[in-house]
Amino acid sequence: MLRVEPKNIRLLDYDALRLYGLTAIDPIEQETLDLQEAQSFHLDRQEYMKRKALSERVCPRDRYDLLALLIHRKCGFERRM
Repeated sequence: MLRVEPKNIRLLDYDALRLYGLTAIDPIEQETLDLQEAQSFHLDRQEYMKRKALSERVCPRDRYDLLALLIHRKCGFERRM
């Protein structure tokens, strides 16, 4: 394990955290969440990711609670039962 002396520490901003892979949600966990969400909409992964990318361009960034609402309703996509 590497050690960092207290005098040499620095606080990381959001971009640096992302660079080191220290995001709020682990990329593997995000993949699992995306696959579950795609299945709930009866979409394949590719179509879901295309719609998710569209929603991130068109809809607000405050997304996880709003993702289903904004992607699939405001942005014109409905959940298929």
